[in-house]
Amino acid sequence: MLENSALGKRISCEDVLNHLFDVVLLFTEEGNVLATSPNTYSVANLRQDPLYRDLWPRIDTGEADFEVRGNTKRFRVLKLEEEFLLAIDDSPNSGQSIEFDHTLSQGFWRLDSNGVIQNVNTYLAEMLESSVSRLIGQPSERFMVWRDSSAVNRFEAAFLTARGNHRQALVAGSDTASGRVEVITDITNEFKKRNELEKRVEQMSALARKDPLTGLSNRIDFDERLSEQVESHVPFAVLLIDLDDLKQTNDQYGHAAGDQSLRKAANSLQQAMRGSDLVCRLGGDEFAIITQALSRHTAEDIAERVRQALEAVDIRASVGWAHSYDGQSDVAQRADQAMYDIKKRRKQN
Repeated sequence: MLENSALGKRISCEDVLNHLFDVVLLFTEEGNVLATSPNTYSVANLRQDPLYRDLWPRIDTGEADFEVRGNTKRFRVLKLEEEFLLAIDDSPNSGQSIEFDHTLSQGFWRLDSNGVIQNVNTYLAEMLESSVSRLIGQPSERFMVWRDSSAVNRFEAAFLTARGNHRQALVAGSDTASGRVEVITDITNEFKKRNELEKRVEQMSALARKDPLTGLSNRIDFDERLSEQVESHVPFAVLLIDLDDLKQTNDQYGHAAGDQSLRKAANSLQQAMRGSDLVCRLGGDEFAIITQALSRHTAEDIAERVRQALEAVDIRASVGWAHSYDGQSDVAQRADQAMYDIKKRRKQN
């Protein structure tokens, strides 16, 4: 038991387990688990409780008496951050008379100074698809194949089971006089769900940047790439393309025919440009291209090449262009104006 000197009250192990810490594990140096806490409480709030105000400093000193199964024993206490309390019995033969608790729903192992497994509970043995007897004496690094090296006493780690399967876990541990003790919580299912969610977010993000009809990038991608190009100060050109007869095609042959024309135009534009160039459908019958590292003369040649590529598949279009040498901030507006000027002249002719 622990005795509160201010109140003269003796506090049992159950009191400590149920009121002081988020998770409490009591075990011997040999790894025999004595008791576990099922409850969750806020340590920060309980520090202000008068009943435990004098108890907390005594726990900090590293020794405390606990009542375990009717017997009072002195334990060495190790705190992991402010969420785990590890109470270790250092007395000789401390574990011989206490039965090992195989019902603990978290993995636990005790390692020597070289990282060799000295003791392990059934939960962790089953998680690693092995047995207690086979794990004892094995190097822990054989099973813990990766860990977050940025943290010491609480970190995420990857485990490889005896059958070659991968498990993900959270590990909380502390050094002892003879090595190290670690509590291992299997989060494999949560890890898989997290990865699946991240993949879905990536997929949704990619879809948000794609035109569903043509598969080209959309205006969101165009605007972001344009901003990046302006900030990079690398010479670039913007081409804006407007298909001349799409409305007529829709009216005469239906929207399915118009959609086919849009897909055909998208394919021709992609084939006419380099892989590093960005080809977008801005909406309706308007397309845009951002191409970089070229001169004004080359940009003009590319605009003509794009127009001819579309005519080769029976699509007439007005193609305007502008170069960043003439101003970066308004390059898209100048290309748009050039495209409408060309379209207006074509209608007049």
